Amino acid sequence: MTPTQARAFHAVGKAGSFTGAARDLNVSQPTITTQVRELEKTYGVELFLRSASGARLTETGNTLFLMVDEWQNMQRECREFLSGARALRNGRITIGTYGPYDAIDLTAAMRESYPGIDVSIMFSNSNSLKDHLLSHEIDVAIMSGMNYEDTYQCLKFRKRRLVVLLPKQHGWTGRHSVTLAELAQEPLICRESGSAVRACLEHAARRDGLHLKWSAQIGSREGIVAAVQRNLGIGVIFEEGHIPTDSIDVLPIRDLECDATVDVVCLAERASNRIIKCFTDLAAREALARSQPQPVPA
Repeated sequence: MTPTQARAFHAVGKAGSFTGAARDLNVSQPTITTQVRELEKTYGVELFLRSASGARLTETGNTLFLMVDEWQNMQRECREFLSGARALRNGRITIGTYGPYDAIDLTAAMRESYPGIDVSIMFSNSNSLKDHLLSHEIDVAIMSGMNYEDTYQCLKFRKRRLVVLLPKQHGWTGRHSVTLAELAQEPLICRESGSAVRACLEHAARRDGLHLKWSAQIGSREGIVAAVQRNLGIGVIFEEGHIPTDSIDVLPIRDLECDATVDVVCLAERASNRIIKCFTDLAAREALARSQPQPVPA
């Protein structure tokens, strides 16, 4: 059964006559009659009982009518769904991120601009996020400290710096900064291998011929903050989000030039995907707004 035959048959069944079907479809009656007759002839069935008063569905015709009616409804739903996807009224994006702060800010901006898009967030370290992109487990990644091959498209979202977290009773309390050499003498709490923080510190230590002493490896920024509060060592994290300065001192590392940035990354082959592109375009606008000088209050 061709789509044209299905359309003609359904119209006759709905109107109850060939004349009414022709009027509804804005075609000639002979065209409708020919389509239905060819359908009946092809399958050797009788679909309508014809009379001067119109056309009544046979038992076979009635069963087929219900199937075609459902098929046409499904076609309409498909068209509506695709139109909604084109207009970004529906759809889904999965964001992978090393931490919550930038991801939550960008998710809020995405939901405000495209409220019909469902957003989910996966947490992992930056090294693993590249693999998650390749396996299509996530659509976009917010990561740091990585080198990106041509496989990826990268937007530099913002700069970041490493800071040292000290428990209040530590001997360095009251200082304005520390050096990397001083850090190498202390037990350090840091993220796992594969994290941008760890990569940045270890690269700088190798460059200066230093050996860092890891006292604990914790898989989340919040875990490091809690460990420092319990005096388990000195923590090193990127400066972002809330740090409870009532129980922790925060010091910069004065001789560590870490060129780390927060990057918004997707697979280059998927960069033109409408939802992914809307997210990366939104991130680009947010990055531009952050880079503008802020007005000084009068």
